[in-house]
Amino acid sequence: MSTRQPAARPTEDITIDANADSVTVAIRRQSDEEGSARRYLLREQPERPASRVFQFPVEIDTDEIRATLQAGILRIHVPKAAASRPRVIKVNQAA
Repeated sequence: MSTRQPAARPTEDITIDANADSVTVAIRRQSDEEGSARRYLLREQPERPASRVFQFPVEIDTDEIRATLQAGILRIHVPKAAASRPRVIKVNQAA
């Protein structure tokens, strides 16, 4: 899955939490002008915290989740848990 996060700093602004069947992505943007008296008529990216929970229909492997941030795009690789993956059962010849 991927989401657009322009001007986000990976270690300071983004938090990812994972459970057995969900991933929560939280972002907290901070202005470069902390404490500044600058006023805006319109800001495209708000500074308030935001989060989103992604629910999955199957159990996920929380140990294998990977996330990268490149050019403002946050990509999160969420694999299925081994128990949730389909298996092929070999049929043996009866003696």
